[in-house]
Amino acid sequence: MNSPVVTSAQMRDAENAAFARGVSAEALMNQAGAGIAQAVQQFFPRPGYCLVFSGKGNNGGDALVAAARLKRAGWQTDVHLSFPESQCSDLLRKKITEFRDTPAVVVAVAANAGGTPASTIILDGLLGLGSKPPLRDPILAGCREINRLRQEHRAYVFAVDQPTGLNGDSGEADRDCVISDFTTTIAATKRGLIATARAG
Repeated sequence: MNSPVVTSAQMRDAENAAFARGVSAEALMNQAGAGIAQAVQQFFPRPGYCLVFSGKGNNGGDALVAAARLKRAGWQTDVHLSFPESQCSDLLRKKITEFRDTPAVVVAVAANAGGTPASTIILDGLLGLGSKPPLRDPILAGCREINRLRQEHRAYVFAVDQPTGLNGDSGEADRDCVISDFTTTIAATKRGLIATARAG
């Protein structure tokens, strides 16, 4: 791997150091979301369908920023919020509004130019750095739905930072941990990703 391998505590220290230098949480979120969208388009260059599963914190915000970028690029996008908006962080609520205000570019997503079905992508933005077993509802229900869609509808799952339900330090995984095909690590690879096969 090209990125450094860190623990959750080391990642939090790095974020706090960035904040101390005057970098805003929103700037980091926008940068992360741009990277996620770029990763999706690297593997799936033609617009398809993107479904975001969002928790109530910054991990969901990263996914919303990515979804807004994909929306502008012609992807059909939907968002599933696991919590009422009133329970979401202020920054996440701002990104929800920005996503809704992002104009959609209408393209045919049923099939691409080659006649094959367009890809269905899921962004797992349920939990980030604090994700660890055991999972509880409504996050648990979201994880189960992601895994069901992956299995039954051949959706490709991109985990934001780490799959929800995986301990980023030990690699311990909940039995319903999200099974990701791709994991877009933010800034650095979490140590738990090295110890598990749940993360693509």
